[in-house]
Amino acid sequence: MVDLYVGEEERHFRIQKKLLCNKIPYFDKMFNGGFKVASENIAQFPEDHADDFDLLLSMATYSPQSNFLTPFMDTTNTSMDEEEVDLPWNTVRFYCLTEELCLPEIADLILEIYISTSDNYDSFPLVQTAYAAYTQTSEGSLLRKYMCWSTATRHEELFSKSDEFLKDYLKYSRKGRETDPRKSDPCEFYMHDDGEICVHKDRGHIRKLGTGYAGMDFLNEARRRRSKELFTVLPPDDSE
Repeated sequence: MVDLYVGEEERHFRIQKKLLCNKIPYFDKMFNGGFKVASENIAQFPEDHADDFDLLLSMATYSPQSNFLTPFMDTTNTSMDEEEVDLPWNTVRFYCLTEELCLPEIADLILEIYISTSDNYDSFPLVQTAYAAYTQTSEGSLLRKYMCWSTATRHEELFSKSDEFLKDYLKYSRKGRETDPRKSDPCEFYMHDDGEICVHKDRGHIRKLGTGYAGMDFLNEARRRRSKELFTVLPPDDSE
């Protein structure tokens, strides 16, 4: 038997050494080579996730072939999370694990399921999923390729219909690296000339108050204050 400790919480997995080494060559080299773990039959994977190992070791345990890892992945619990397909496993993490353990056939299957399921649900990767793929995989990864290509496809229709949008997108995509428009100078989106009194100069209070009645009360007060600054209401002329 060999003992595997996975993740920061060091979740413990115990599995037959011969079975594991026959199914996954990575472990054969680890436990039957010249490494220290070969004598101790203990290995630690602090950077990985226990759920991913659980699925992988289940494949190794129940594969009918004695020297080959048969993939089985149940997609019956697939659903939609926001706008993206939500599979029963973390696609990016599990794909990275199969890359780490040199299992290209399993990696191909993971990506194939993700792509076909996304097509069935008419969904595209969310920004955070694409970002995770780029931060957790190496240059040239096919997972990166799909994330980038699908993101471009998602916006292609709008790009092709409006040259002006594409022009502005390229302009602000660079600017967006420096400034989040939600945290920009309020006057970026208000229609007044330079030097003109801005009714929204205290916009920060709106964020604190919210967008309900409290927000409207603030705007009404801002308009009243601006009117007082710009003109004075004169009393009636008694001479008329």
